[in-house]
Amino acid sequence: MHVKGLTNLQTLHLAGTQITDAGLMHISGLTNLKELGLGVTQVTDAGLVHLTGLTSLKSLDLRGTKVTDADVADLQKALPNCKIRK
Repeated sequence: MHVKGLTNLQTLHLAGTQITDAGLMHISGLTNLKELGLGVTQVTDAGLVHLTGLTSLKSLDLRGTKVTDADVADLQKALPNCKIRK
């Protein structure tokens, strides 16, 4: 994935792609992201840790992933201004 240097990126939709937890590591530096779509991907609870620093996020789509309610609740605490759809 070649998004690491796109630090001003505000919207990224990866729904339906092959992105995994390891791939989310490359997104963690995109601190200006406001909207992130990860629906219908291989993302699990293990990948959510990479999203906790994305404090500008306003919208996060996790529908169709393998994340649990408990870990999504923890992520919501880290990103209180973000609407998370699961």
